[in-house]
Amino acid sequence: MKKLTALVLSVSLLFGTAPLAFAQDHVQAYWPLHDEYNAALSSGDADRIIQAVKAIEALYAQPQNKSQRSAVTWGQQKCAQLYEQNGDFVNAKAYYEKFLENVTWLNNNGENYDDSIKTTKAILNHLSLAHQVYVEAEYPADVPHFGAKHEPANGVFFGTCDPFTPDETAFLLYVEYFSQTVEMFSYLLPEDKSIPVEIAWNVPENLESLERVASGESDSYMIENLKFIASDGRPVLLRFAAEANCWDIPEDTESRRYFIETFQKAFRRVSDFARQYAPNAAMLFSPNDISNWNTSAREFYPGDEYVDWIGLSMYDNLDPNATFASGDGVDAFYCRGLFDNPLVKVREVIETVSANKPILISECGFAYNDPAGNQTEEHAVRKLKEFYSYITMVYPQVKGIMYFNKDMEKDFSLTGNAALGEAYRQAVAQNVALQSSVTGSTRGYTRFSTINESLDSLNFSVYASYPTQEPVSVSYTIDGGHIPSEEALPFRARVDVGSLTPGKHTLGVAISCANTYETFFYDFYVGKNGFVSTVPFENDIAVTVNGERVRFDARPQIIDDRTMVPLRAIFEALGAQVNWNADTKTVTAERQETQVSLTIGSNALIVNGEQKTLDVPAQIIQDRTLVPVRAIAESFRCNVDWDGDRQMVTVTEN
Repeated sequence: MKKLTALVLSVSLLFGTAPLAFAQDHVQAYWPLHDEYNAALSSGDADRIIQAVKAIEALYAQPQNKSQRSAVTWGQQKCAQLYEQNGDFVNAKAYYEKFLENVTWLNNNGENYDDSIKTTKAILNHLSLAHQVYVEAEYPADVPHFGAKHEPANGVFFGTCDPFTPDETAFLLYVEYFSQTVEMFSYLLPEDKSIPVEIAWNVPENLESLERVASGESDSYMIENLKFIASDGRPVLLRFAAEANCWDIPEDTESRRYFIETFQKAFRRVSDFARQYAPNAAMLFSPNDISNWNTSAREFYPGDEYVDWIGLSMYDNLDPNATFASGDGVDAFYCRGLFDNPLVKVREVIETVSANKPILISECGFAYNDPAGNQTEEHAVRKLKEFYSYITMVYPQVKGIMYFNKDMEKDFSLTGNAALGEAYRQAVAQNVALQSSVTGSTRGYTRFSTINESLDSLNFSVYASYPTQEPVSVSYTIDGGHIPSEEALPFRARVDVGSLTPGKHTLGVAISCANTYETFFYDFYVGKNGFVSTVPFENDIAVTVNGERVRFDARPQIIDDRTMVPLRAIFEALGAQVNWNADTKTVTAERQETQVSLTIGSNALIVNGEQKTLDVPAQIIQDRTLVPVRAIAESFRCNVDWDGDRQMVTVTEN
């Protein structure tokens, strides 16, 4: 490791210095180690400092008092900072975790290190966002479905407040609460009333405005607008009083508590009236990505019963207050400088507010200009690509993204900067989850470790990011052989499944940045018909309908000599409309003049009211309903052939 004299002279910086040791609290063997540690600090030799700290750690592996723990704690902080400065982020993370554990103990035992804890957690928030290998999938296992109002069945909708591309699948409308009405801006709404509209009902950012809403003073105004929303009929995501967690919030505990409680009362009042007067409106709780220093988005949450979606605002710009110093926990908290990572910026809201709601990026923007000249086109383009490439991979619970296509104090407009606009077009076009909202496809992203379906090709991406300006590189191998890949994020690589022999294979992924080297290995299995899974399997049964391969979200299986396939996919491939009765566990499918129904666990198949007997009943295996393909297809007057050598079921219409 290289010597880091400048860093060592400055790292007493953000977290303060260690308290003076009390001699009686230490064993005699500590003092030579203490002297060596101080000498190492004076020398500026990073390796020597780290070895001195490790010696103290070994001596006080089980500290007996506060002084012993302090001697370990602040040395661990120093190591973490040195490793980070040297680009060894694996060891930096390990030492920040050790430091956090010990400084929390000290904080709980008479010391006050609240800010040290907050800034260390912020650094770890960046270092702990898992690096992952993702793959495009027809049925992405990672993507949850919450059953929320207006949640898209497939894909991730996207749009702007000033439409930029012709294929946008959502729209963002701003309305000032008290002074404007939704009807005033109805001429801006899309002609297609099936497109979801986010209405940003912005409240003046002060306590008095919240009190007026909470008290009922604005009820008549509110009801008038809700009635118009209902009469218009389109799907609406109603965002009330956005970003309240970064307003001018009082610092004293009681005033802050009153402010938050007033926000919650106001939001709940709007939610209650929306339920009554505008059933087509889903309530959107939408804080800012980063809260004020002494609060959090979670504190403002009104409760699951009042909220349908979680939203957040995410803006990225070059902050002139950033130090660009390693170990700067304040930069890490505000995600600026070396810690400017939009994926980390959104993490707290997405992961801590509510686990059972879909996420909307309520508005986002990437500044390319401002009056002070702090912004650059290069930075805006790079961060937009990063965000739109990764957001639907890293956070599969994100179901919508809205861009703020305007210029205000800072310039975010896609139309105002050609390079930024082109980056947006490309990013949207290349994100399969966004495009699925256009095409109606089920395609999206899932971690490679979850893949379990038939594929023509393996389309890989890797999320990897470190708090440094050093470049990241990614390389792929399969069974030790190099796979060509893109050098820029998201580091795409493509492998034809047909080029892989049936059986077991190993994917290797190597990530390097500065002095950090990480490798990942995944065993996976390929069937003779292109089924790919990270779990071993025996048969690879393919099904075609009228010559088209049917893509299943679970592997077809042979049970009691009958080929069983996932229910919904085969019905839809046959052109049938499918309905599911969860109470009776009965599926009904209709196509032209034929109606077919069957119940899980029953051998009865009802075709146009006539009962037939199945050799094998429909059954649920690993959360998927499997049905006998021959019986189903023949019920719709199709021919079914089986090729045992190829493990191929061929279905053709008469």
